Amino acid sequence: MQILVDADACPHQIQKTITSIARDHALQCLFVSSYAHFSYQDFQKDYLYVDKSSQAVDLVIVNRVQVDDIVVTQDYGLAALVLAKGGKAISTRGMVYSKENIEQLLEQRHITSKIRKGGGRILGPTKITQQDVERFRQNFSRLIRSI
Repeated sequence: MQILVDADACPHQIQKTITSIARDHALQCLFVSSYAHFSYQDFQKDYLYVDKSSQAVDLVIVNRVQVDDIVVTQDYGLAALVLAKGGKAISTRGMVYSKENIEQLLEQRHITSKIRKGGGRILGPTKITQQDVERFRQNFSRLIRSI
């Protein structure tokens, strides 16, 4: 089992949590990010940088994920592809994606996309809180133990 992280939109607090928990369980962890999000701080972790074209990070993750691997992402589309390949997926706020909730999430994404294309405004996610970090820690640890 390995942990793959869609690192472009993954807060550093969550990255630290992932690294710590992965180390505790002796799991390999790979952070995938585009060059547009390059940071010298990231050399402390296993990082793979890809070009900044649309969906490049998602394609790398989908091509690498195997059964029972865990992917950390906020992207519902990527989560759906991971689940279809037998992997597990969790959001950076600790929501575990499942076959039961992914269709509703994808439909919600489609509706908000239509609103934006029509000129409507949709607020982005709020700043990550300590409660979000703790929820992620608990659910991520639970997900690892379930495999």
